[in-house]
Amino acid sequence: MKRPTMTVLGTAAAIALLSAYAPSPASAAVPVPITPGATAYSAPASTGTATMAAALTLTGALGGLLNGLITPIINTALNPLVAALQGSINTIVGSALGASSTNTGGTPVEQSSPKPTTFPADLPGGLPSPCGSSTTKPCYQGAAAAVNGAPLANINLNALMGYTQQVLTTADATNPIIGRTQIASPSVAVLPAIPSLVNPIAAAGTIDAKVTCPNDGSAPSAQVSAAAVTLLGGVVTFSVLNGAITSLVVGGTAYTLATLPVLNIAGVVVQPFGSAVKLTLPLTVAQVLAGLGLPAGAVTELLGDAVVGAALNLSVIAGPNTQVTATTAKAWGLGIGVDLSGSLTFNLLGLVGATVAIPTGIGGGNYGNLADLRLGFATCTSGSAVAASTPAIPPALV
Repeated sequence: MKRPTMTVLGTAAAIALLSAYAPSPASAAVPVPITPGATAYSAPASTGTATMAAALTLTGALGGLLNGLITPIINTALNPLVAALQGSINTIVGSALGASSTNTGGTPVEQSSPKPTTFPADLPGGLPSPCGSSTTKPCYQGAAAAVNGAPLANINLNALMGYTQQVLTTADATNPIIGRTQIASPSVAVLPAIPSLVNPIAAAGTIDAKVTCPNDGSAPSAQVSAAAVTLLGGVVTFSVLNGAITSLVVGGTAYTLATLPVLNIAGVVVQPFGSAVKLTLPLTVAQVLAGLGLPAGAVTELLGDAVVGAALNLSVIAGPNTQVTATTAKAWGLGIGVDLSGSLTFNLLGLVGATVAIPTGIGGGNYGNLADLRLGFATCTSGSAVAASTPAIPPALV
C-alpha cells in the first residue's frame, strides 16, 4: 500500500524541480533590451550653431582732442549697438524645446510593440497614456509653449508631442528604432519692436517628422510634413509633403521649387535655396535701432551720425530637411533660419568713420545667425544585432 504513495511523492518532487527551471508562462513579458548601438531621439526643436558677431571698425583721426570728443559717442552709442548685435536665440530655444529641456525623448531601454500606424496618423494615438517616463517608449507631451527671446525674436507653439521606440521583431520583422515628433501652430516673430516689419515672420499649421532605422540591415528612412506655411504675412506660402515643398505660391503666383526664379516682390527678394525658400529684405538704420530697443539717447546719436543708405539685410530661409545614410536618419519638418548681416556706417563729427559689420551666419550647415530653428526634429541610428545565445541547461538536469 505504500509503494504508490512513494511514486506520487517522487513525481511531485520531479515536477517541482523542473518547474524551477522551466520558462515562465509570462516569458513573453521578459524585457528585451535595445539592439546594441541603436539610438533614437525626438524633440520639438533643434538649432544650428551660428551667432551674430558684430564688430566695430574706426577710421580717421583718433588722437588728442578728437579722441576725447569721439570716445563718449563710442561708449554711449556705438558700443551698445555692437553689444545688441551679438548672440542669437538658439540657446534659449534649446533650453525650452531642445536637448536641454524636458520635452525630449531619448533612446529607450527596452523594445516594445505594437508597430506604429501610418505616418502622420500615428499621433496622438501612438503616445503612451499617460505620457510619462518609460523604458520602452520614452515620450513627451505639452500644451502651449512660448520662448521669449526679446528683443531679437519670440516663438510660440500651440502643442507638442513625440516619442522614441524600438519595435519588437514579432510586431515588425525589420526591428526598427524610431524617432517621432509633432508640433502644432508654430509662429516666429523677429525683431517684433519694428512696427513696419510683418510679424510673425513665419508661421505654420501642424509639423510632423519621423525617422526609422531598421536593425535587419535594410536602409533607414525619414518622413516629414508641414501644413500651411506662411512667410512675411503671405508673401510666400507652401506646404511640405513627402519631404519636399509643395503648393508653393509667391506673390499670388503658383510655382514649383524647381521653376521658382529670383523674384523681387515689393522690395523682398525671393529665391530657391536648396530644398528651401529664401527671402531677403533690407532693414534701415532706423528700423534696426527700433528693433534692438537701444536707449533713446543712443538712438538719437546714431540716427544723427548714420550715413545715408546704410542698411542691413534680413534673410529668412524656410523649408524641410531629411538626411539619410546607410545607418542613420535625421529629419526636421520645417527649418526656419533668420540671418541679419551686412554693415552700418556712421560719420562721427564729420571726422571719424565708424562701421559696424555683421558677418552672415548662412553656411557650414547653418541657416542664420539670429535664429536657426529645426522644428519637429528627430534622429535615429541602426544598431548591430547580436545573435541570441543558447540557454544554459540547469546542472541538476544534466
